[in-house]
Amino acid sequence: MRASANGQSYGEPPEAPDPPDDLQTPGRSTWALLWTLPQIFYPDDALAVARLCRLEDEASALRTDMLMDSGPTCERIIQNAKGDVIGREPFAHPALGQLGRIGMEVAELCASLGLGPVARHNLGLEVQAREPDLVDELKHRRAMRRAGMKRAAESGEA
Repeated sequence: MRASANGQSYGEPPEAPDPPDDLQTPGRSTWALLWTLPQIFYPDDALAVARLCRLEDEASALRTDMLMDSGPTCERIIQNAKGDVIGREPFAHPALGQLGRIGMEVAELCASLGLGPVARHNLGLEVQAREPDLVDELKHRRAMRRAGMKRAAESGEA
């Protein structure tokens, strides 16, 4: 038995509720993935999950259109008063601005659904610590060396 944020209890949800009919492949993949996460509750999170999935569809379509056009940059032809081409000026594809706005809304939805460690912590959910890796070990060694050099410098000044 799971309890939602508003205190209601729910049995384990089905594998995933049926996705909205308008979702495309990226949105449907996101839909299926999100409903497997323990912090996502049906029906509490259904609207936020549906919105996030629709945003994934929009972003995917924009990326596809952008790549089919010219990539992330376009060129504007520069002409003189006679109409002769005197150069080309690169500019950002218009879809990049839309992708940025979608990205901000996606980030807000992800935070509200607890999809990152900081978001889970802010929602009061359990955050699992990861195992230290080689990078963590190297950072620790560097900090120890720096601490030793600092102590040596302080003792040399005294």
